[in-house]
Amino acid sequence: MIRIKYSVLVTASGLSPVGIDTLLSLRGHVKKLVGVDISNDNAATYFCDTFYTVPLAKDKRYVRALLKICRKEKIDVVLPLTIEECFKLLEVKNEFENFGITIASDNDLPTMKTCYDKWLTNQYLASRRVPVPRAFSPVSINELVENIEMLGYPHRDVVFKPRLTHGSRGFRIISSRSDAFNLLIERKPTENIY
Repeated sequence: MIRIKYSVLVTASGLSPVGIDTLLSLRGHVKKLVGVDISNDNAATYFCDTFYTVPLAKDKRYVRALLKICRKEKIDVVLPLTIEECFKLLEVKNEFENFGITIASDNDLPTMKTCYDKWLTNQYLASRRVPVPRAFSPVSINELVENIEMLGYPHRDVVFKPRLTHGSRGFRIISSRSDAFNLLIERKPTENIY
């Protein structure tokens, strides 16, 4: 077994499956494995050497709390697992580096923000001649309706996705061909993307 001589702190370690899978993949391979999350009511507490609760990344106490834990546990590397934590930690990267703590991210803040924002990603790819679907970024319900019609609705299905969301949250297919009864009665709530 290869053992890395680093102490690693994993943020959002209770996040399932990514947090737990990350802990399991590092367990036994690092000098020390520390997990943090907003609650200790999760399985992460069983898979790391030490576990702490911390505020959300948007809380002004987050950075100070994390830095305090890192210094106490002699952490070498922080591995952020949520986009919010990654943004916050990249903003204050120097504060951690002053104590010899590395934030595990090869990206800079502008790159991360472009990748997280579906509209900015679409524009970035289009500017580099990568084929992308025709898209709009409406700022009102009226614009949304106009844009959907410009994309061919009701004759064509239209995909809707908010610019800033996690995973498949907010993903919907707007279709005039969907069967309302089937959607209401037959499908599971998790299958209802129309």
